[in-house]
Amino acid sequence: MAFSPEHVIDIAEAVRSARHDGAIWRVNSEQMNVNLMRLRTGATIPEHVNAELDVLLAVYEGEGELIVNGEAIALGPGVAVVVP
Repeated sequence: MAFSPEHVIDIAEAVRSARHDGAIWRVNSEQMNVNLMRLRTGATIPEHVNAELDVLLAVYEGEGELIVNGEAIALGPGVAVVVP
Protein backbone atom coordinates (compact mmCIF):
# COMPACT_ATOMS: atom_id res chain seq x y z
CA MET A 1 0.00 0.00 0.00
CA ALA A 2 1.43 3.37 -0.99
CA PHE A 3 1.16 6.26 1.46
CA SER A 4 -1.57 8.79 0.75
CA PRO A 5 -2.78 11.94 2.57
CA GLU A 6 -6.04 10.02 3.11
CA HIS A 7 -4.08 7.82 5.55
CA VAL A 8 -3.76 10.72 8.01
CA ILE A 9 -6.72 11.60 10.24
CA ASP A 10 -7.46 14.00 13.07
CA ILE A 11 -9.44 11.55 15.22
CA ALA A 12 -10.91 14.21 17.51
CA GLU A 13 -12.21 16.22 14.56
CA ALA A 14 -13.54 13.15 12.75
CA VAL A 15 -15.48 12.02 15.82
CA ARG A 16 -16.72 15.54 16.58
CA SER A 17 -18.00 16.13 13.04
CA ALA A 18 -19.51 12.66 12.47
CA ARG A 19 -23.24 12.71 11.77
CA HIS A 20 -23.91 8.98 12.00
CA ASP A 21 -22.95 5.88 13.96
CA GLY A 22 -20.70 3.28 12.41
CA ALA A 23 -17.59 3.64 10.28
CA ILE A 24 -16.63 7.29 9.79
CA TRP A 25 -13.17 6.68 8.26
CA ARG A 26 -11.74 3.67 6.44
CA VAL A 27 -8.47 2.47 4.95
CA ASN A 28 -8.57 -0.90 3.21
CA SER A 29 -5.81 -2.75 1.44
CA GLU A 30 -4.74 -6.31 0.83
CA GLN A 31 -2.74 -6.32 4.09
CA MET A 32 -4.93 -4.17 6.34
CA ASN A 33 -8.50 -3.10 6.99
CA VAL A 34 -8.99 -0.10 9.32
CA ASN A 35 -12.30 1.40 10.38
CA LEU A 36 -12.74 4.34 12.74
CA MET A 37 -16.12 3.75 14.35
CA ARG A 38 -18.34 6.19 16.21
CA LEU A 39 -21.11 4.90 18.45
CA ARG A 40 -23.44 7.18 20.37
CA THR A 41 -24.60 6.32 23.88
CA GLY A 42 -26.73 3.18 23.72
CA ALA A 43 -25.63 2.18 20.21
CA THR A 44 -24.45 -1.39 19.64
CA ILE A 45 -22.74 -3.52 17.04
CA PRO A 46 -24.52 -6.85 16.52
CA GLU A 47 -22.65 -9.97 17.62
CA HIS A 48 -20.61 -11.35 14.75
CA VAL A 49 -17.55 -13.43 13.87
CA ASN A 50 -14.82 -12.28 11.52
CA ALA A 51 -12.80 -15.41 10.76
CA GLU A 52 -10.68 -13.66 8.11
CA LEU A 53 -9.22 -10.80 10.16
CA ASP A 54 -7.90 -10.11 13.63
CA VAL A 55 -9.44 -6.96 15.11
CA LEU A 56 -7.77 -4.21 17.13
CA LEU A 57 -10.32 -2.22 19.10
CA ALA A 58 -8.97 0.99 20.66
CA VAL A 59 -11.25 3.30 22.63
CA TYR A 60 -10.75 7.04 22.17
CA GLU A 61 -13.55 8.32 24.41
CA GLY A 62 -16.60 6.97 26.24
CA GLU A 63 -17.22 3.60 27.81
CA GLY A 64 -18.69 0.32 26.73
CA GLU A 65 -18.48 -3.42 26.92
CA LEU A 66 -17.09 -5.96 24.48
CA ILE A 67 -18.14 -9.59 24.73
CA VAL A 68 -15.69 -12.17 23.34
CA ASN A 69 -16.49 -15.87 23.71
CA GLY A 70 -19.01 -15.04 26.44
CA GLU A 71 -16.50 -12.97 28.46
CA ALA A 72 -17.33 -9.29 29.09
CA ILE A 73 -14.46 -6.83 28.76
CA ALA A 74 -14.89 -3.27 30.09
CA LEU A 75 -13.89 -0.59 27.60
CA GLY A 76 -12.93 3.01 28.25
CA PRO A 77 -10.54 5.72 27.06
CA GLY A 78 -7.05 4.36 26.46
CA VAL A 79 -8.12 0.70 26.46
CA ALA A 80 -7.15 -1.45 23.47
CA VAL A 81 -8.17 -5.05 22.82
CA VAL A 82 -6.99 -7.45 20.11
CA VAL A 83 -9.63 -10.00 19.11
CA PRO A 84 -8.02 -12.84 17.13
